[in-house]
Amino acid sequence: MIKLQGKPLNISIIQVYAPTQDHEDEEIELLYHEIQTTIKKVKTGYILCASGDLNVKVGNEKTSNTTGQYGLHTRNERGERLIELCQENQLIITNTYFKQHPRKFYTWNSPDGKIRNQIDYI
Repeated sequence: MIKLQGKPLNISIIQVYAPTQDHEDEEIELLYHEIQTTIKKVKTGYILCASGDLNVKVGNEKTSNTTGQYGLHTRNERGERLIELCQENQLIITNTYFKQHPRKFYTWNSPDGKIRNQIDYI
């Protein structure tokens, strides 16, 4: 986490790189525990921005005030876990709220170019 003092607002930025689907659920839960611990360190009055390669799919289904309808594909189990974290902390996944050109949706390509996923979020 980096804390930036500014005017009129102060900002805390958390950068995350999550393990891929190949890793055990226990490792993922440890990561989310670390993220939650870091979020709790954000001072009152700071805007929080968390971003990174989270290796999840939140999909294109709107979820209350957490996700918009402009995600890519369908949600997976680890995407559900990210949404839970966001809901617990009143965070939104902003890049699912804005309609983009289809090329701008995916943030990862398979080496053969056949599979495209959206796995990076702000």
